[in-house]
Amino acid sequence: MKKNTAYVMGLILMFSTAGVYLNAQGMGGGYGGEHGFNSDDGMRMHQREGNREGMEMRHKDGYRDKRSSRKNIKNKKIKRIKSKKMGGYGNQDIEKDVLSTIKKHDSSFAKKLEKLKEDNARKYKLILRQASKPLMMCKRHGGDATMEKDMVEGIKLEYETRELSFKYKKASSSEKKVIEKSLKTKVSRLFDLRAKGQEIRIKNMNKEIGELQSKLKDRKAHKAEIVKTRVDKLTGQGYTW
Repeated sequence: MKKNTAYVMGLILMFSTAGVYLNAQGMGGGYGGEHGFNSDDGMRMHQREGNREGMEMRHKDGYRDKRSSRKNIKNKKIKRIKSKKMGGYGNQDIEKDVLSTIKKHDSSFAKKLEKLKEDNARKYKLILRQASKPLMMCKRHGGDATMEKDMVEGIKLEYETRELSFKYKKASSSEKKVIEKSLKTKVSRLFDLRAKGQEIRIKNMNKEIGELQSKLKDRKAHKAEIVKTRVDKLTGQGYTW
């Protein structure tokens, strides 16, 4: 049950986050526009500049509380220690784990990602971040090799379809026909993977409905006993330990 839930949730995460690629219009080169960043980057830069200005003003006015700063640093250290004790992962651990899982099921895709890390680190980090969500969820819930393989295939297909989509915009008429054919094959397979996840979800829901119906039937059969127990508890007449 937990494995199936992990599979379904992993697929949902995979498809719901896939749209992030559409916002990165310059994926093949600068990634994220002509100048290598998108509107979100601009907003973050604006926020950082505002924060920096605010900090400078506080320094000038002598507003900064050193004791408060030391306390925050101490709290952060405590949180890091607790995270390690609880088996928390760092970014490098997650990256290593995700790449290891991808390599296990698709070595050629893993090599492509490793090359991408050298050519376009920012694009690589985005793909790894999106891939880590479904794969880590699958692993936490005890997902098996078949589920992991489906996840990896879905991540690879999402990456390839987005890449083809950007190539299509710059392709010639003859090239567009070839790209369309490839896109049709890949999107068709993505559809099958998504349908598989939905089928498992429906199966799980039907199972839960069956269990609820069985419990309700049993409760109705023991209505008198349940009512008496509740009344005794409310009136304080029932036996206690």
